[in-house]
Amino acid sequence: MDKLKQMSIWLMWRYEMIKGELKKVPYSAKTLHKCGVDEKYRNQLGPFDEASGTAKAKGFEGIGFVIPEGYGVIDLDDATDEYINEIHSLVPSYMEISPRGKGRHIIFMVDAETIPQKDGKVAPEYYVKNPNNKTELYIGGLTNRYMTYTGEAVFNTGIADCTEGVLEFMSGYMRKNTGARKQAERPVAEPVDEEVAELNDLDIIKTARRAKNAEKFNKLYDKGDISDYGSHSEADMALCNYLAFYSQGDEYAIDRLFRKSALYRDKWDRDDYRESTIQKAIDQCGGKFYTGQAPMPPFVYEDSKGRRTVSCPRLAKYFRENQYLLSVRDTGRGGVQRFLYEDGCYRPYADEMLKGVIKKYITDYDESLLH
Repeated sequence: MDKLKQMSIWLMWRYEMIKGELKKVPYSAKTLHKCGVDEKYRNQLGPFDEASGTAKAKGFEGIGFVIPEGYGVIDLDDATDEYINEIHSLVPSYMEISPRGKGRHIIFMVDAETIPQKDGKVAPEYYVKNPNNKTELYIGGLTNRYMTYTGEAVFNTGIADCTEGVLEFMSGYMRKNTGARKQAERPVAEPVDEEVAELNDLDIIKTARRAKNAEKFNKLYDKGDISDYGSHSEADMALCNYLAFYSQGDEYAIDRLFRKSALYRDKWDRDDYRESTIQKAIDQCGGKFYTGQAPMPPFVYEDSKGRRTVSCPRLAKYFRENQYLLSVRDTGRGGVQRFLYEDGCYRPYADEMLKGVIKKYITDYDESLLH
């Protein structure tokens, strides 16, 4: 905080009732008059020591600072410890208790040029004040704002450059739904009939259970085991990544399936958390989703344990129905010569060549079925 304290950005504030609401009104330590944060008031601001000393001497509630370029503040109001830790893990910088003791302020450095913006302000697809999670984001030069300062640090290792983390925070916690869908550059999935949805969900789960990483998926989905992750929220994110990939980014399917999983908890019903987690999972797929296998051919069947097997009688029938084969007795050799219709004429095919055709039916669907 030392560098900020030397800047002439500090002011005082006191509570005043304005239109029936208690507000923190800024005052200049130089003039003792009300001031603002616009450019015309900048000459009325001063360094930390001046504002702090005058505030104590004149009985003001506290002090604050106009956020300069290169810095930003996240304001968490009445947040739970879990939510605070989530945000702070993304933006691990100086954090203090707010004046009323119920919130937290995270003060950080940031490269404002990397922040999505339009006309000198934060881009309209992002909230500055998100009403869904009571989270506020202010960036010096893009948002004209002052922040209160208490000095009651709960994380005091200094002000860190958190540009990358701030961008991730904006994507996950401050993006409006319309903006999120636009950024995803994919059509928004429509809800489907309940019976159809149930069948689709079963296919998604079956596919996930047959994948190479099925053990990790089952650990999350069936057991709710989060031991491989730093927090429950990280485990939620991991499961949603699987569901997004196997559902082709269908946000309705992700929501339905997550609610059926062992990870489901009350927090999932919080709109901001659910929507940001789903959207982030879809975004992290980068437009690459599971494309699935071809429809299961009639010669493949699934047993009671979900294992797929080739039926030889059905495979023989499939071959007969899809190939023109002539068998001609070779009286001279005492055997049978076979001809397969190909490219407009019948061509002689040895037994090994016919086996190759039959094997291709299987491998075109799933090579692992060929034993």
